[in-house]
Amino acid sequence: MEIVLPYILVAVPVISLFFGIIQYALFHEKGRKGLVWGLLGQFITSLLMIILLWRIVMQTAQKEDTTGPTAIGLILFLGLVTISLGASFLLNVGIVFLLLTQNKL
Repeated sequence: MEIVLPYILVAVPVISLFFGIIQYALFHEKGRKGLVWGLLGQFITSLLMIILLWRIVMQTAQKEDTTGPTAIGLILFLGLVTISLGASFLLNVGIVFLLLTQNKL
């Protein structure tokens, strides 16, 4: 878990930023329909990230011979999920704000 954690902390915002760029490009190409597709892509990515994090937490619990996730594992899981969803939310707010200031929405 200690080895994987830094990679996840870097990967979550980078993946969110990548989808944000795609979302912005889709909006310019397809209009509001592209914005919806970009939001859907970020939502699916966030769900996949949550599933991945949960699997890591459960694998850590198995290594420590417990039947369920440990308290530290749950805290890490909730923290990383908050970071993942927070990064996506802030990115979406930034994109919508940018589009509103350009009078394109």
